Formats: sequence, C-alpha cells, structure tokens
Amino acid sequence: MAAFLAKITPISSRIIRILGCNPGPMTLQGTNTYLIGTGRRRILLDAGEKGNVDYISSLMSVLKQHNTTIDKIIITHWHHDHIGGLEDVLNSLEGDVNVYKLPRADVPEDPLPESARLIKLKHKEEIKTEGATLIAHHTPGHTTDHVVLELNEERAVFTGDCILGEGTAVFEDLYTYMNSLKVSNSSFHFFLLVICILYCTVYLGGGVPGSPNPHLFIRVFQYLFFNAVLYSSIFAY
Repeated sequence: MAAFLAKITPISSRIIRILGCNPGPMTLQGTNTYLIGTGRRRILLDAGEKGNVDYISSLMSVLKQHNTTIDKIIITHWHHDHIGGLEDVLNSLEGDVNVYKLPRADVPEDPLPESARLIKLKHKEEIKTEGATLIAHHTPGHTTDHVVLELNEERAVFTGDCILGEGTAVFEDLYTYMNSLKVSNSSFHFFLLVICILYCTVYLGGGVPGSPNPHLFIRVFQYLFFNAVLYSSIFAY
C-alpha cells in the first residue's frame, strides 16, 4: 500500500512540498512540487497538472501563510503533470515570473502561456533565490528535456521523474536514461545517483521523499539491474 502524503509538508527551513493532488497509476500519490527558498520571493519546482483546483488552493495557502510569492518556476520536464498547471499558477500570481525549462530535443515545444517569460535552461546553470542555490543537471532518458536539480545549501537533489519513491520510472530512451543515471561532472557526481543518495537528501518527483539511507541505495541498484537486463534482452534479438 502506498504511503500517505499530506497535501502540504514542510521538509526543511527552505523547502515545502506541495502535493499535486492528482493521484494515479503514473503519478503515485500525486506529483510532488516544491516551494524553495526562505525569502519574500521563492522558486516553485514544477507546476502540477492543468485545472487542478485543489493544488492551486494548497499552493496559495502556503504562499499566504509564509507571506511570500513566486518569481521563478523551474519545470523538470514536459509531462503534463509537471507543466500542465503552469498557466493556472501564473494566473494566480502577481508580478513577473520567469519560467525555466530545458528545450526538448525530439519535437518542437508546445507553446507556453502568453504570460510565461520563458528562459531556456542550460546544463549546469545556477538559479538562485534567497536561501537557496539550485544547479540544473540535464538527465535525458525519461524525456529528452529532463533535468534534476542540486540544492547547494543542503547537499540535496530533486530527481524529478528520473527516480521515483515507488515502482520504477518510465523512459523514452532506455540507453540514454541509463547513461543519465551514471552522469558525472566536476561539480556534482552521479553514479546512478548512488553517491548523491549516500550523502544527500533526495526529493522525488513522485512518491515519498527520501534521505540518506541504505534503502534508497538499494533502490538505485534495482534501477540499474532492471534496466540493464531489459536493455540486454532487447538487443539479444
């Protein structure tokens, strides 16, 4: 049985999880979105799905309670439960909001709402707000535009749908997906996100967020083993 997740959960002094209120086979308990930062203007990571009144209500209640607003929105990838609610969120906010998203490589982008001030996200780009510095890492495979975000202040990572809290992630390209899970670079290292999981807190796009523990370490190796077997099976014929 899936673990219960509250609609609103303070995770740390700089992170609040706001559940997408869209439970389902692909979204588990609901898409995890995150309000990040400590100041009067903060970052929203992902925007839920279109027309979800419960999600917008939860988001607005958090902003009111903390006397803050949103001036940056980062989209981890193009799937509707992460970007579909963007227009609803923008219509609920006052002031200018920059929307950061890495471009798709497979097909042209769907048009964003006219009110969206799109900034094309780049690999290793830093996005800052008071109390938080996020570094984007391009991790294609689940989708061509997928990114995970490193939170510098907490040695934490937001995995989007690259790794889920339950089950296994789906992917558009298995080979690319497996390579993304093994990406390494000079500032932050992923070996199947193993290193991250050993010393970082992991905030997932779906399912229960985790912290440094052996269970997440095992889960990552399950991903590697399952996908390696599947990849080998596909190319055996």
